[in-house]
Amino acid sequence: MEKDDVAFPSVGSVSSQAAGREAEINGLMSDLGAKDWMRVGSTITCDPPATGTDIDVLVLVKERDASTLEELGFDLENGGAHYEPSEGEFNSWRRGDLNLIVTDGLGFYNAFALATEVAKTLNLLCKEDRVTLFQAILYRRHHAPQAARNASEDTERACGPQQQEMQDNE
Repeated sequence: MEKDDVAFPSVGSVSSQAAGREAEINGLMSDLGAKDWMRVGSTITCDPPATGTDIDVLVLVKERDASTLEELGFDLENGGAHYEPSEGEFNSWRRGDLNLIVTDGLGFYNAFALATEVAKTLNLLCKEDRVTLFQAILYRRHHAPQAARNASEDTERACGPQQQEMQDNE
């Protein structure tokens, strides 16, 4: 590779299966004409990484093109309890366990990248805590998790016994 050639960032490799997924993601980013992209989500932000969950990739494109994603076998997601993927700033597309968070907004991309780095630094293992952080950074609003509003048994159920022990020691 020449010095001025552009290579897509590595998403890490721990096995031949992971290397295959990395190659698949690199190929998809090329097909989409991605300007930039990064792995996000609990498989990246949590230590130890979440297992048995989807692979999330934040993708910055020049223009969101539904037809290209549909041709590549992706389906538009309908949303969930903590975000609405078609609210204007991004769309979420799924194919199997691969979730592409596609945006054409540099501001949204940078805010999502910042939230990812903060979640990783804080090692937020409880999903509700990660949702609260992303809501605050992306939308400047507070998402009060149920565990924060209820008694300690709810915290243990939502975040696990280690999180409860930390709260008890504060």
